[in-house]
Amino acid sequence: MEVFNVDNVNQAFPLEINAIKAQGIVRDSRNGPVLEFCEPVATTYANPMKRVLFNRNRMCNPFFHVMEGIWVIGGYRDVEFLDYFNSQMKQYSDNGDTFWGAYGWRLRGHKGDQLKKAIALLKANENDRRVVTTMWDSELDLGGTKYDHPCNTHIYWKIRDKKLYMTVCCRSNDMLYGKLGANVVHFSMLQEWMAGHIGVGVGPYTQVSDSLHVYTKLPVWEKVKDTSYVPEDYYDTEYAELIAEPYPMFKDCLLDDWNKDLEDFMLDPQTDQIFKTPYFQDVIQPISLVWWEHKKTKNGLRYIDSIKATDWKRSCSIWLKEKEKC
Repeated sequence: MEVFNVDNVNQAFPLEINAIKAQGIVRDSRNGPVLEFCEPVATTYANPMKRVLFNRNRMCNPFFHVMEGIWVIGGYRDVEFLDYFNSQMKQYSDNGDTFWGAYGWRLRGHKGDQLKKAIALLKANENDRRVVTTMWDSELDLGGTKYDHPCNTHIYWKIRDKKLYMTVCCRSNDMLYGKLGANVVHFSMLQEWMAGHIGVGVGPYTQVSDSLHVYTKLPVWEKVKDTSYVPEDYYDTEYAELIAEPYPMFKDCLLDDWNKDLEDFMLDPQTDQIFKTPYFQDVIQPISLVWWEHKKTKNGLRYIDSIKATDWKRSCSIWLKEKEKC
């Protein structure tokens, strides 16, 4: 097994790109040729709250990533919300209205709320080693033919030294769009949400990928395959004006208020209502409104300073400067 121990996703990105170039095996897949690690890969992020990837060649869509994060936490499965931030997502829905394997739905709505049960178990016994939540349903997914059978299948939760550790298992992981793109954001957000409800800190996040691969015919691979080993990491910089920091999801708020703000925001992501919690008032709502301005006028940058999370602000600024430069 290939193992990477890193501080955050920005350090993992160049290491894993160069490792798969050196060790990867060319294979066929239903979506075209891939370069695949021949063994499972485990990556441990020591500081998963540093979840934003800044690499300019990869050019992640930060608006979509953070919004998918709260969509997962809320247990949703609708296409409409994600389509607002990423019009490519609807192609993975069988019926155009819902996603078959939506992670939040599988964890919170498919067969009851696994997350609430996991929280209760860990609050009752911090030494419990049997807290496993699942996104894979063998009755429905084994041998199934849907577009979006869950790629990530199980999450193991445990408390060590008053911190919540999380291990996510994945059967098939696209390195660029999945693991080092969307997955590291929405699973680390889920981990932070769980830790807040249990009343502990955020510990390491380990991602175990049974088949970690890149699609070599996609244009993004050509853009990133010659990535330098030097990470583009604004979480770790000597220049104070460039440094980015995570914005805690539960800063100065009550849990019930946070969850209510999530419900209200999901009803209308364009709302200008005043939210009770700093995370929604200072981070989520401004990101959404900047996105709306980008879609409407192609000038979202003029409102970029409304985003108070310096990591998301920097990532959104990088993305908008590229998209709006014409």
